[in-house]
Amino acid sequence: MRIWLTQDGEPVPGVEPGTRPWRTAMLGMALADAGHEVLWWASTLNFATRRFWFDRPTIRTIQPGLEVYLLHGPGYTTTKSLARWVHQRTIARQFREQAALRPLPDLIFASLPTLELVEQAVQLGRQHTIPVIVDIRDLWPDHYLTMAPAPLRPLVRVALHSEFRRAARGLTGATGLTSITATFLGWGLARARRAQHLDDAVFPMGYLPPAHTLSAHVRPDVGDAVMPLVYAGTMGSAFNFDTVIEAARQLAAAQRTDVLFIITGAGYQDARIRALADGLPNVRFTGWIAHDEVHRLLGHGAVGLACYANGETIHGSMPNKMFEYMAAGVPLLSSMRGEMETFLAAERIGLTYESVDHESLLAQIQWFVEHPAERRAMGQRARQLFFERFDASRVYPAMVQHLEGVVERARQRQRRTQ
Repeated sequence: MRIWLTQDGEPVPGVEPGTRPWRTAMLGMALADAGHEVLWWASTLNFATRRFWFDRPTIRTIQPGLEVYLLHGPGYTTTKSLARWVHQRTIARQFREQAALRPLPDLIFASLPTLELVEQAVQLGRQHTIPVIVDIRDLWPDHYLTMAPAPLRPLVRVALHSEFRRAARGLTGATGLTSITATFLGWGLARARRAQHLDDAVFPMGYLPPAHTLSAHVRPDVGDAVMPLVYAGTMGSAFNFDTVIEAARQLAAAQRTDVLFIITGAGYQDARIRALADGLPNVRFTGWIAHDEVHRLLGHGAVGLACYANGETIHGSMPNKMFEYMAAGVPLLSSMRGEMETFLAAERIGLTYESVDHESLLAQIQWFVEHPAERRAMGQRARQLFFERFDASRVYPAMVQHLEGVVERARQRQRRTQ
């Protein structure tokens, strides 16, 4: 089969050194491994750094059977900007124009976000009777409401009425919905105003761990008496580092040397957070490091930190970062509420703190310090659970089978109407 994927916002393997595959790339690889011809529509903009990989539209081969078409837009520097809105619409327009020049696919798998690419995919599917699956990765345009103070959100919803209608049209017009959590699928079905059917399903983000995680862990070089709290990822608006740095400041003031904060990654908040932590002996920044190096930091005794911002936290999400920590065999310390909080507690693999309350964070850190045996047991349970349910080698072959079923059912429906 010929399958198109749309996702503008993930790293593209092979374009930037050290890039690990995310959901779209892993699905594309699994589809290609199954013998399908896959084209991934993305953009030349690196979402994490806001820098361009290329200055013009570019096609790259990721592996045999999997190509990525990087469309070129004007770009943007911050997520909360008119420039981002213009960029997304430019990419969607280019997708529509370039899609008309290519052989049509048997299936389109469109990630939400962005609304604009979903809209174009659904329109193309209806025009040519192509099944379209919308994969709900984030709750757009509900996401925009988190950018406004709570008292103003009703007004923002009114102002974004056209965007909410756009989302409803995309979800209603899709052949089926997939999502990363049951909460997200329920959200999509409610906006599509229908019940779940065979073409709808939940597939977690999944994660492809580096090979060495299958062997012994490598403990960070910080001494046996120190518990590292490791954050790995981008330093963007979705994360609240201020609470983390304030907790580190309190521990440093108390002359505590048994906890070390290691922040690995980069993003537009990088300079500000480094300045905020200037002079603190218990905070280390590594910048971007290779995928396997992150897992070396996540050694025995470490804790994986997921410091999501209160205003950005989507209660039904279970992001990729969680599975990366689980694969490394460490417990999680998270500020996410809803489905993730329930999951951590039920499986006994981590703790939750209040995103804007450094005292809440300090209390959970102290629990981890005082319970080293349970901390390690949490990590062992997390690792076992990951390989049972969230390993990409399990998630994405199952997703391929689901999409093959979507196409077969669509063909059967077409035959019955002929």
